[in-house]
Amino acid sequence: MFCTGKVLFDKTCELKKLIKDSQKYLIKKYPKQNKIQVESAKYHLWGHM
Repeated sequence: MFCTGKVLFDKTCELKKLIKDSQKYLIKKYPKQNKIQVESAKYHLWGHM
């Protein structure tokens, strides 16, 4: 959200650093997961909520 959103106020320039970091993760290529890994990740996510 830092990378795709619009910053209205950044007094300390910390958001500029967060934007640069978020852009790296946005373009990063992640390894392809098989169907079992995808379904397992869904349950893992709900287990921590």
